[in-house]
Amino acid sequence: MTASEGSWDTTATDTVRLMAVLGIASELLAAGLTAAFVAVARLRCWWYAVPAALITVAVLRMVFAAA
Repeated sequence: MTASEGSWDTTATDTVRLMAVLGIASELLAAGLTAAFVAVARLRCWWYAVPAALITVAVLRMVFAAA
């Protein structure tokens, strides 16, 4: 992790964090849809891995964005 060098860095890191939050929101929606399809036995339980992996990546990106 590095410190911001100027206002352009702050804008960039804020944008990265915003995109990560939007990614988390969309993947939570995908996880909800996955849960609905798993509940009616249209998908198997391993399909939870897809939104879980994407949520993990978005959280890591949000946390490790340079502040």
